[in-house]
Amino acid sequence: MFESPEHQKAWFLRVTLNCCKKLWRGRRRWKTEPLEAAVSLATPEETEIFAELSRLPEKYRVVLHLFYFEDMTTEEIARVVEASPGAVRTRLSRGRELLKKRLQND
Repeated sequence: MFESPEHQKAWFLRVTLNCCKKLWRGRRRWKTEPLEAAVSLATPEETEIFAELSRLPEKYRVVLHLFYFEDMTTEEIARVVEASPGAVRTRLSRGRELLKKRLQND
């Protein structure tokens, strides 16, 4: 079937690459669920924090949720949100400060 072992290797690599590309393109179509459905809250304090978290701008809300509720590292979050790890750390810091201010005002 193949002319040489190199031809077989090239075919295998191309098929693997095409499958990976297909999976990557389909990633954007994955189903998601609202944050409220994914988190169970035990105390009134957690409910209040989560309510304020849901009012934050999306770029802060997403990284804070993934970091604290999903236990993801900044590198993993960076891959998910398609940003650099440094940008994720900045968003975490700014999101924490914004959340802290909002909670102090209440």
